[in-house]
Amino acid sequence: EIDTFYGGKRLRSSGHGFAGMSRMKLLLLLQERCRELGVTLDFEREVADPSTLECDLLVGADGIASTVRERWPAAFEPDIDLRPNRFVWLGTTVPYEAFTFYFKENAHGMFRVHAYRYEPGASTFIVECTEATLRNTGLDPQDEDGTAAYIAELFADELQGHPLLKNRSIW
Repeated sequence: EIDTFYGGKRLRSSGHGFAGMSRMKLLLLLQERCRELGVTLDFEREVADPSTLECDLLVGADGIASTVRERWPAAFEPDIDLRPNRFVWLGTTVPYEAFTFYFKENAHGMFRVHAYRYEPGASTFIVECTEATLRNTGLDPQDEDGTAAYIAELFADELQGHPLLKNRSIW
């Protein structure tokens, strides 16, 4: 199900498929399988030029500023379309029953939340707003504590007493 909340009302849409799991659980499963296959895993080492690596297979899962994609742009043909909105990725312990969208406006502007449970006791809580709205809040985009406090207050009713969880949660 998908629940959309706006203006104190809920609109529910049914018939959608969704599956989720914790990123950490997925990573641990993948690491376990790699070890079973004899793959050498190397962590916490930044690679400035991936072409210097000696390997049979290179998995480039290094995000928007990917050195792998930058090294071989003709092979990957990246098409990056930066959008103007800002978002922050938080978590919570709210046990959502449906993929949930909240729309809430205050004196600073409109905020949108995308929230969903990915395992018992753990849900994602992504907050999105325009650049102007973020500026209006006065928040430092790098201040996790300030962001979490602001969002927790703004969405206190929706969080139902549950905490927001940070994990490098910067805008």
